[in-house]
Amino acid sequence: MKTRTSQQNSIYQVLDELGRPAPAKVLWELASNIVPGLGLATVYRALKTLSKEGKIRKIEVEGLAPHYEKMRDKHTHYFVCEDCHTMFDLHGCPGGFT
Repeated sequence: MKTRTSQQNSIYQVLDELGRPAPAKVLWELASNIVPGLGLATVYRALKTLSKEGKIRKIEVEGLAPHYEKMRDKHTHYFVCEDCHTMFDLHGCPGGFT
């Protein structure tokens, strides 16, 4: 198992605590409280590494910045608030949406 950096650990911790997908800038703001001086470019590198390791996944929705979340074992649908662009899990599979 590869050892993670403190930056990667802080981002993973933030994703775990949020419990929902978030864009890189939100993760950067929150992880900066854990690792002072954390740069946005470092956050993007850490997200790329965590994604390659299969620890997180990138969610792309047209018109929004990419969001990231911890990898899950289950199929998930999301609701996106049109005002604040926050993504929330929809529990269950509503079906009929394309």
